[in-house]
Amino acid sequence: MKTLQLLNRKLQINGFSNIQFLEQGSFVTCFTAFNNYQEKVVITVSNNANELETRMSASDRVNGIQGVQKYYEYNQLKINQNELSEINKIYPGVFSQTSAVLIGPFYETHFNTYIAKLKMKEKIELFHELLKIVKQIHTKGIYHMDLKPSNIMIQNGKPIIIDFGQAVSERIVESVQNTSAYAPKHDVYSCRVLSEKFDVYCLGNILHEIYINQPLSSPLSTIEKLQNAVGESAASCIFGMTLRQQDYRYTLDQCLTHPLFNPQITLEEFYTANRIVVSCLPSAAISRNYSYSNAYQQNQPTQSNFQKQSLQDLCGFEMFSCIQSCALSLENSDIDLVEYI
Repeated sequence: MKTLQLLNRKLQINGFSNIQFLEQGSFVTCFTAFNNYQEKVVITVSNNANELETRMSASDRVNGIQGVQKYYEYNQLKINQNELSEINKIYPGVFSQTSAVLIGPFYETHFNTYIAKLKMKEKIELFHELLKIVKQIHTKGIYHMDLKPSNIMIQNGKPIIIDFGQAVSERIVESVQNTSAYAPKHDVYSCRVLSEKFDVYCLGNILHEIYINQPLSSPLSTIEKLQNAVGESAASCIFGMTLRQQDYRYTLDQCLTHPLFNPQITLEEFYTANRIVVSCLPSAAISRNYSYSNAYQQNQPTQSNFQKQSLQDLCGFEMFSCIQSCALSLENSDIDLVEYI
């Protein structure tokens, strides 16, 4: 009790009761507690004040958006050595003399737990709501960069996105530190990361898990097996969201208008309206002139693909990714990558 009273005092909020360990992540440790109003809250503790400031800053910028984690208070703690020794008796290694804490509401239900009880149509409707929330977040100039089921909670049947610890405000970043199973590995090793497309890939991976019950281990190389497993519309959406090449990956606007969520629109109408192109199918040419509908019919490797693979073998994946990113930024989008190089 003495230790809990000390911890309450250091958190600068009176009346915390029943403090319980919740979970430990890479950078933070979370506890639950009840405040004076008997509201259950989450106390997020980090020895890296900058990490929590990133979360708080992102939360402030997306303030007003329904479906985003809110915080009540941010504190930087001042704990002397004697106090730290006392607290470490119960929570060893969690606190330091420079710890910072965020306090916010507790959300009871995890995304995966909730959707397991839903029918597929209801799952897709919930995922569409998630897309809308992420779109609003991007409109505020914030990119989450760590979207995954464990960072999505459910409140009153609606998704709540939490943990903005890796959020960025830049549309293009040079590098991303994310080893999540839902993150695009090729983007992580790229020298040019499109923040919106990074989030789109993570969302596409979540959609893949909704259908297949597991995330992708790597970007899909063909669409045929996926079509057989989930149907043409769902396969098109997942495939377009998880394309290896960022420039060709769906935008959020394209995701929101996809026939999977708008069945009154046909896939052909969607492809035509958005000039959808494919570049990373082994069975399709690199040129942007190839559409998904064309790619479905192709089953033979092209000369461009042989050249592409030879170049990657020659210079290695990381260098090839940089060359590829630079080439795709050139204005003449009708010329093949090999012709650029």
